[in-house]
Amino acid sequence: MQLNPASQLNNTFAYPIPFNPKKQTAGLTFDNLTQDAEIKIYTITGAFVKEVAYTSQNGKVVWDGKDSSGEFVASDVYIAVIKNGSEKKIIKILVEK
Repeated sequence: MQLNPASQLNNTFAYPIPFNPKKQTAGLTFDNLTQDAEIKIYTITGAFVKEVAYTSQNGKVVWDGKDSSGEFVASDVYIAVIKNGSEKKIIKILVEK
């Protein structure tokens, strides 16, 4: 369990994948984040879904599976783009209901 932010994004990962927001009500966790990481979720076609608030800066944040309107996203493949000042990591997320 990560309690401190990572120094780089290269070991950042998300779980559980596939993610089912109705079964995994605790959400989808992004782990090994850097202190200044920004996480944005997009559809596979590039449409913006949501920016995940990362306020704890402890290396971990949870996405509830909802878009910026507060609605659960549809079953599909999504892209998480994670950036800090100098790095970028892309993680594919499968959401299924």
